[in-house]
Amino acid sequence: MNRSRALRIGNRINLVLLRQLGVGVDVKRLIDEPLYARDVFFVCGGLPGTDLVALARDLRSALDEPDEAPSSEPPWSFRPTRPAVDSELPQAEAERRERSPAWPLPLRWLAR
Repeated sequence: MNRSRALRIGNRINLVLLRQLGVGVDVKRLIDEPLYARDVFFVCGGLPGTDLVALARDLRSALDEPDEAPSSEPPWSFRPTRPAVDSELPQAEAERRERSPAWPLPLRWLAR
């Protein structure tokens, strides 16, 4: 089960049912209990002309598909955008960076 996708779709179903009927669903219970999910699918199928039919179909497929494999690297990690001066840079590029710093020197900030 692709839990994150199922949660997003379950939240959408909850909002649409709140708007249409004034009664929402328990999203966690919708994902964890198959009998509750079946009842919600029946309610969604009973309201044609709304987005609920398509959302119920998408939720059913999200519950059936395998969960995404976690990557070895967290999505919030920081990666350097350019290599360090002493890395694989060609010698000429490394020397140019050493001679001209990216930021002006603080003593030159006030000079006119």
